This record gives sequence, C-alpha cells and structure tokens, in this order.
Amino acid sequence: MSETNSGNLQQERKSGMNCPQCGAFIEISMFQLIMTNALVCPACRLRLNIDRGRSQRAIAALRKLQAAQDNLESTTKSDGSQRPGMGK
Repeated sequence: MSETNSGNLQQERKSGMNCPQCGAFIEISMFQLIMTNALVCPACRLRLNIDRGRSQRAIAALRKLQAAQDNLESTTKSDGSQRPGMGK
C-alpha cells in the first residue's frame, strides 16, 4: 500500500470506542469530549458519564489541541495551501 493510500485510510478511520455493554462502536469527536457530560451508545443506549472534575487536565489538553487544529485549518484556508496528504 502506498504512503498516500495509507494516509487516506487513517483519515477515514473514525475516533471512538466500543461500547462496554454491547460492543457497538460509539463515534466520539474531540468537540464532544470537550463539551458534553456523557456519551450514549447508538445501539443499546448505554449512557457513559464523563467525570469532568477528574478529567480537567485531559479536557484542558483537548481544548489546546482543538484550538491548534482550528488555527491550522484557518491558516491553511487563508493562504490557499493544502495540508500534507490532502487533495491531489
């Protein structure tokens, strides 16, 4: 498999986890982890609460990562260049 194809496969892979109760995939975005108090399995409706008090350091790190990603995307859009692995 070429390096470009490998990069495209990784971009298509969704972030998330398997439900501990039924095993279904729960797709989770960085935004959800930063902003919500719980995740819900789409298959069995199990509710997974996020302990925001104990997760403060991790959530702060995710906020910094999200801000850096947003900055990169806005910079890329404003100068017309493409990120490596994107486009043709």
